[in-house]
Amino acid sequence: MGSTRLHGKANLKIGSKTLLEWCVSRIKKSKRADKIIVATSNKKENDIIERKCSALGVACFRGDEENVLGRFLECALQYGVKTIARVCADQPFIQPEVIDRAIDEFHRYKPDILNTRFKPVLPIGVDVEVFDVSLLKEIYEKATRSEHLEHVTKYVYDNQERYTIRNITPYPDLYRPEIKLTVDDADDLEFCRTIVKRLGEKNVNIKRIIKLLENHPEIYYNKRDISGKRVVFVVTGGSEYGVGHLVNSLGIASHIKRITGVEVIFLVESDETNVVIERIKRKFETRIIPAVVSPYVELMEIKRLHPQFLIIDKDSRTYDANRINNLARFYPTVMFDMVGGMGYRCDMIINRNPDPSTHDYGNTRAIIYSGLKYTTIPKCEVRKRPISKISRILVSFGGEDPSHLTEAVVSLLKGLPIQTDVILFNEERRNKLKPKLSSKINLLGPMEDLPKRIRDYDLLICSGGRTLFEACSAGVPRIAIPQNQYEDRQIRYLEGLGACLRVSGKEITQLPRIFAKLSPNRLKQMVRVGKSLVDDKGTERVVQRLVFLMINRI
Repeated sequence: MGSTRLHGKANLKIGSKTLLEWCVSRIKKSKRADKIIVATSNKKENDIIERKCSALGVACFRGDEENVLGRFLECALQYGVKTIARVCADQPFIQPEVIDRAIDEFHRYKPDILNTRFKPVLPIGVDVEVFDVSLLKEIYEKATRSEHLEHVTKYVYDNQERYTIRNITPYPDLYRPEIKLTVDDADDLEFCRTIVKRLGEKNVNIKRIIKLLENHPEIYYNKRDISGKRVVFVVTGGSEYGVGHLVNSLGIASHIKRITGVEVIFLVESDETNVVIERIKRKFETRIIPAVVSPYVELMEIKRLHPQFLIIDKDSRTYDANRINNLARFYPTVMFDMVGGMGYRCDMIINRNPDPSTHDYGNTRAIIYSGLKYTTIPKCEVRKRPISKISRILVSFGGEDPSHLTEAVVSLLKGLPIQTDVILFNEERRNKLKPKLSSKINLLGPMEDLPKRIRDYDLLICSGGRTLFEACSAGVPRIAIPQNQYEDRQIRYLEGLGACLRVSGKEITQLPRIFAKLSPNRLKQMVRVGKSLVDDKGTERVVQRLVFLMINRI
């Protein structure tokens, strides 16, 4: 009852029930919990909780206000409890099935402590910790700092090397750990009331809540006003790295700005200006620094911008974990990654690589979203007519084409009687190529409307960037030539699924013969598989998760 942010919250109503009644009624549905005990302090203001517990038919233990660890231990000893499943009373939507799984897994694996948040796998507010009373006795004897007495199990997490801590087995269909369903303040209370009003008290469960928020994210967006807060995008882009990171972040930033009204600033690490950087400058305040800077210089540049939230979309091959972990000490941070395997300690990681072998991040506590569902491409026009033969080709290696594949491929295609369009941003390189081309080859600059026009082609020759996935969504077959190791991994994976045809750098000279032998059935397979893997909802999914996280963190 003594909450400083929302006084008396245990007795505040969500629908027809108080917060305490919601918690108790849901815990009562647990099949593995033998007894429910509400542990509160002995302050007079909590007399109402004791009376409410009596009315609900559950036990109430009262103890020291400050020494919560001691209160729990005394409670367990008084009631002869051996195993404790601890649930905080600010979780109106706690899931009885989660409590049961946690208890079962605790007894099966026998760790010192099992919980749902050591590695986030569930929405905040569906949380439970399970441990034996013997652990409480041990940490009570060892705990000397005030924070270890105020928070029941903090001593364990501050001394992880001494204890076995196990996370609950994840629920894939409930994986939305950026959603917060606890009641800490008035905004949280109103948000929970809105959920109950929308779903009805009898229909409230986590699956339905997640579905409601996915279909109506504005409910969460309205939970807390973050307009005017400052979000900084730290992005690489240029002739050495391509412009994919820039294009990706520009699309995400535009959506976030429209939804939330936050202030967006770009910190672009590049040694030259290009058309995409100019496009970013027209929409957002932009600072440009050299592409290769020391971690200290980068941190100082970011600090000068005074962000409340960081979104980093840089070339993962040159951005080590220590660097991002240092930034995450100061700011809530999201990292876009394509490589995997690094021990990032940021708040969220979004990995768009389809290859599952890149999705492992060890024991990081970051929220992780990975796979082609999070490919952030714009809405593409879908090809309607089937492909009977190849009569029009598009060649695009990301505009900047840092590996100079464009020139190699064009030299092989110029003798073919097939209409070919080639996208290349660099005007100097276009001018050098023009005299060497046949009348069937058109050199094009930046195409902002490419997602609408890509359906007009019968075949795309590309690398592993955004255009590959735009072609998947649009139903256009693809020949993919990797520009680096991590692109090669994702292209090999897609080829294994039948979504594209991989051609290595050594095989480029065989390119005309390779695509001349493409059968109608192979083309149809690439179209069918590509459309099944990639849709144009990725940006919406990513932005929703980012904004939900921002609302919780800033």
